[in-house]
Amino acid sequence: MAFAQWFTDKFGVAVPAELAAYLAEHPHGVENGYGPRLWNAEAIQGETDDRDSADKGVCIIGASDSIRHILLRARDGKVFIVDSMDHQTVDAWFSDVDSLIGLLNLE
Repeated sequence: MAFAQWFTDKFGVAVPAELAAYLAEHPHGVENGYGPRLWNAEAIQGETDDRDSADKGVCIIGASDSIRHILLRARDGKVFIVDSMDHQTVDAWFSDVDSLIGLLNLE
């Protein structure tokens, strides 16, 4: 199933424009060499499904290190860096994927 269709089926909204643009520009994901990384569409879909995160309205789009996930809240496109064991423990948040990419030098 195509990522856009999966996202719409899971969340009831279209893929945020910033995430769609990121996936088009970086089909294999991207990392900056010192930890933070954003995954490709297949990995996002797999991790989100494996952890049943869609039920909470978020998808896992990457990791900032070995113990923190990067979540995208589907309803508004906000991005959060959270503890991988407790997604309610927020270490940082960003207004959108573009802000995250810019501030973490993921280009």
